[in-house]
Amino acid sequence: MTERRGRSREGTEEALREAGYRLILERGYESISTRDVADHAGCNHGLITQYFGTKATLFTKVLHRLADEIGRAIAAGTPIPELNRLPIMNAYWRLLASLLSAGISPVEALASGTPTVEAMVQRASAITGRSFEDSRGFAASIILMIGGFHIFGPVFEQELTGPDGTEDATRTLQQAAWLILNGLTKPD
Repeated sequence: MTERRGRSREGTEEALREAGYRLILERGYESISTRDVADHAGCNHGLITQYFGTKATLFTKVLHRLADEIGRAIAAGTPIPELNRLPIMNAYWRLLASLLSAGISPVEALASGTPTVEAMVQRASAITGRSFEDSRGFAASIILMIGGFHIFGPVFEQELTGPDGTEDATRTLQQAAWLILNGLTKPD
């Protein structure tokens, strides 16, 4: 399929990002081809290479959009248990893991300009006393730790506590993350 006539480059890029976003909510990164994305966007698949370079770069942009949506949900006061059940949350962590496996650096994956990431980088800079750029790696480590917990948490909880104490393990792990993210102060 060729690019739709009359669509600007920006419009085509947005259509490709939107198609990638829709597909990632439906299925895993590895099962999506550039042709799939282009077909859903209504354009030639060669435009992905022309505009983004690689599939991984396109999906890094999709990851940033997911992060923005999660940030908006947090800002709107969505409770964490409800937030964790949203399809965008699962898609975010799985896509992040896939992109890291594909060789994207954590610092690149966690984009500048994403409000949630920037807030964490600023907090990391305040905690560590390091430069903003040095703190980006620290913040990336924290985000990846949280992602690992989100994806593998049930396994860790069972290993830590056995079948009866999962709730206590979850609370302990959540408190540890809370302490790190909030400058080593206790939650209310």
